[in-house]
Amino acid sequence: MDKKTLLAELRSECGSMVTIASFIKYMKCSKTTAYTILRDLDYVSTGRKKYYLASDIADALLARR
Repeated sequence: MDKKTLLAELRSECGSMVTIASFIKYMKCSKTTAYTILRDLDYVSTGRKKYYLASDIADALLARR
């Protein structure tokens, strides 16, 4: 799977800005795994929620592959 395909799929499921909860639902993984994948990424915080860019998540997933 290339970045373009992964990004399109992630955006269709979660949108451009992805929360941890929506990422867990998309990946069907545990909280620990999600936090491990997302820990080094930049995010936008709006109080209680952290929003990650879908393109950054796609890069992180491809780097772990």
